[in-house]
Amino acid sequence: QSAQQQGITIFAFGHQQLDITQPSALMETLQRTQPNLLINAAAYTAVEQAETDAKTAFLVNRDAVEYLVHSCQRFQIPLIHLSTDYVFDGKKREAYIESDIAQPINVYGQSKWQGEEIIRKHLTQYLIVRTSWVFGLHGHNFVKTMIQLAQTHQQLDIVSNAVGCPTSAKSIAETVLRMAQAI
Repeated sequence: QSAQQQGITIFAFGHQQLDITQPSALMETLQRTQPNLLINAAAYTAVEQAETDAKTAFLVNRDAVEYLVHSCQRFQIPLIHLSTDYVFDGKKREAYIESDIAQPINVYGQSKWQGEEIIRKHLTQYLIVRTSWVFGLHGHNFVKTMIQLAQTHQQLDIVSNAVGCPTSAKSIAETVLRMAQAI
């Protein structure tokens, strides 16, 4: 589907409309839409499930990214790619910065890091945006879970050693839109 947003046309595809793990479908879609920029928000994000379904995690987070990269090269378009703070091991006491050494400790983090590496190796026009603790109205997320549990439980037992930066999906979308307009 497409929509006009601040003078640009946005083509948004869910998994049902475009399976990025299928290179031919990706190429056909890009040929048809002829975008000036590609934004990849697709990801296999089931962190715990990735440990037992590594094949799918790597297919979506690494292999499909490689297909996107080849498409960007062919059509000579820049890429904005959404990644994750899971590329780090979580041991640092303060906020991570772009130049910190990635040390993923699980399959999900490894698959996302390898996708990033493919982008850095093959593209010159790209932005990688690492997000963390994303919350929003749609999908599963920590904030929604806590609200639901608070409605049915008198007391909640939650780990206290996890540190993160909750980020609204709306803020991510607005930021990516500003980045897209600046490219």
